[in-house]
Amino acid sequence: MEKKSQRKTGVGRRGFLSGSSLLLTGALLGASEKMEANEEQTRIPPSTTPQDKESLFADLVVANHILADQGVVDGYGHVSARHPTNPDHFYISRWLAPDLVTEKDIVELDLDCVPVAGDTRRLYSERFIHSEIYKVRPDVKSIVHTHAPTVVLMGVAASRWFPSIT
Repeated sequence: MEKKSQRKTGVGRRGFLSGSSLLLTGALLGASEKMEANEEQTRIPPSTTPQDKESLFADLVVANHILADQGVVDGYGHVSARHPTNPDHFYISRWLAPDLVTEKDIVELDLDCVPVAGDTRRLYSERFIHSEIYKVRPDVKSIVHTHAPTVVLMGVAASRWFPSIT
């Protein structure tokens, strides 16, 4: 009997990441000139309607689910998106595993990580990483925070064997 390989349809991890407007590692390692050259092509058009906000929330929920499904983020990873018309605000889920996020879980924060509508639900402690990147990189429209096993391993190894660099 011949075994046939089955291929999932849809977007895989590599396709999703290569199609993203930002790979954080590339941005931090000097890809800014290339990104500046392409900035006009990747700029999100301003939105002014509630439907656009709902659409962005839906996209943020789907992004959380895809990243969790594809193993890009674990139960503690998350994704945020800059507000389309107010660059000093961004959207992120409340503190919740990414595969459980719904539109009702999305919170709007200012760049000091204060909830705009006074939301008191628990938030990710790493939200400050998102806000600091949004502050210094106005071209960045979305950020994914992940605890990739290989990166965690390198961080642990570096602190154990190279304490002077941590």
